[in-house]
Amino acid sequence: MTTAATPGLGCIFARGDGAGPEVFTALAEVTSIGVPGMKLDTIDVTTLEDDWRVFLAGLKDAGEVTLGLNYLPGNATQQRLQMDLLDPVVRNYRIEWSDASVAAHMHTGVILDNNAITWTAVRAGAYGNGITVTLSNPGGSGAISVAVVGKAITVTLGRTAGTITSTATDVCSAIVASAAASALVTTANNSTSDGSGVVTAETATPLADGIGTRWTLPAVVSAFGATGDMESELSATATLKISGAPTLAGVS
Repeated sequence: MTTAATPGLGCIFARGDGAGPEVFTALAEVTSIGVPGMKLDTIDVTTLEDDWRVFLAGLKDAGEVTLGLNYLPGNATQQRLQMDLLDPVVRNYRIEWSDASVAAHMHTGVILDNNAITWTAVRAGAYGNGITVTLSNPGGSGAISVAVVGKAITVTLGRTAGTITSTATDVCSAIVASAAASALVTTANNSTSDGSGVVTAETATPLADGIGTRWTLPAVVSAFGATGDMESELSATATLKISGAPTLAGVS
């Protein structure tokens, strides 16, 4: 049986900076997101003349979000969430679901030089926005190679006496040959570029514009706590009380 169920893997919880336009930064190492349980209060206006109970709609309550985290005491995103508890103003937070239809992507090279490559995240949505690509020329001579640490891909380009010899086609082939890299990205010649041109070194460049269904939640942090013992890593939980109406938007 086929299903349109959305997996939790790849979901992101992010904090807004309050600026305009607002920038959202993903919270590090979230292990679970408790979806808010929204409800509507009702007012019983049944009279003695009624055969059925009669209700009027009352206030809406957007509920709260509970987060589980691997606790990182020195991590800036988790520290900001803790500080939000001490400075309890309503700010925007966001859940971005993994049902995305737009994959993060970026381009390297120049089309007219036939070395232009389009890099696209394998997993659609905001998850791919954290992937970076570096095209490195460390000098000397050596064959092309690919290394992956987390979401950071480094392609050490083929070179002879410090001069790069790898073409765009070589780079694309090296990505395909790397199981770790090809699990993160796909590559293709950009537009009319035929891949025959020698590439140039590029500093770490992030993929961008991966988008999924977004819930933007005005909320205050009402609880944050960490636990741990000698035999397990530190973990943390946070609770955010939603204040007002959330925005439940699709791809934007």
